[in-house]
Amino acid sequence: LFPWGDELTPNGKHRANLWQGNFPNENTGEDGYLWSAPVNSFGEQNQYGLYNIIGNVWEWVADAWIVRHSNATVLQDPQFEIKGRVEDRTVDRTKKGGSYMCHISYCYRYRVVSRSYNSADSSAQNLGIRCASSLPDSDK
Repeated sequence: LFPWGDELTPNGKHRANLWQGNFPNENTGEDGYLWSAPVNSFGEQNQYGLYNIIGNVWEWVADAWIVRHSNATVLQDPQFEIKGRVEDRTVDRTKKGGSYMCHISYCYRYRVVSRSYNSADSSAQNLGIRCASSLPDSDK
């Protein structure tokens, strides 16, 4: 369900920056943040050493938005729809992870399996990208 297990707040400890309180009227900031948080605020979220896999800000990924994943072409290459059209603002892009504005009563998309979309020309204070790189062969 979550990168670290089945409980959102194991042992009462917040592991992600999400909305606490009465959405959308009051964010109590129980996790220490009312808005976005520094990337390492909650420590590593899984065994791979990744931070902020859920919560904080939605993360745009390279995949085009596709409603259903039943097409074999999509499963082989989820970027098939945007190749050669990266600058095409008419192609909706997939976003994952939810944000600090997600609350179970409104947006339960801060689970690992969840995703949503935005148009390519969207911008928002709770939308970002994930920067990652491969480890050099000597570090694997």
